[in-house]
Amino acid sequence: MADQHTALLIAAINEFRTKANAAFELAKTAHGAATKDAAQTVAEAREFVTKAGLFSAALEMYESTQHYHAWCKHDDWAALNVIGVTDIVAHEDEMPETSAFTWAKQVWAFTLSDVSYFNSSKYGTLLVEHQGRPVMKVRMSADCHADYDSGWRLVDIEALVVGPWVAVLTEMATKMELGERYRQLEQQAQQVRAQAARIVL
Repeated sequence: MADQHTALLIAAINEFRTKANAAFELAKTAHGAATKDAAQTVAEAREFVTKAGLFSAALEMYESTQHYHAWCKHDDWAALNVIGVTDIVAHEDEMPETSAFTWAKQVWAFTLSDVSYFNSSKYGTLLVEHQGRPVMKVRMSADCHADYDSGWRLVDIEALVVGPWVAVLTEMATKMELGERYRQLEQQAQQVRAQAARIVL
């Protein structure tokens, strides 16, 4: 009798394991399909951000404006403010995590956070907010040595909400880059003219 009960128990356990394994395989297949779709979405987002130049545009705006809260107090602010931003959010920190301002009647904020270092690399997260809403968040990394810093490069997309802000950001960053070039060109020209004025041949 005991052997019969043992056999029945073993059979029941084996049947349970068979059904459980079959259920797991179905779940794995479903998860695999969902994961594949999700991975495809992330890949498409990364391609869009890269090809549209959104990462470089966001980085350009953060790095170019991170000192504006201090520069706007200078006498030469009009020359430094190459694209005419307004309503700059004040900070007490010399290098704040967030640079926030208004351009073309639209409110922008660029926030660098989660900066960490490992071996000879540094990592960080850049968040872009438009009109008070987060529209893009990316993870970045950079090679950094004692005498060399590669600059930030895109690692992954954490969040992206495509909308009209894309064109505005691209335009703003392009004007910022060109404005900075013209400003530096004018500075160089002034220095050369001043230098020449002190020379008598």
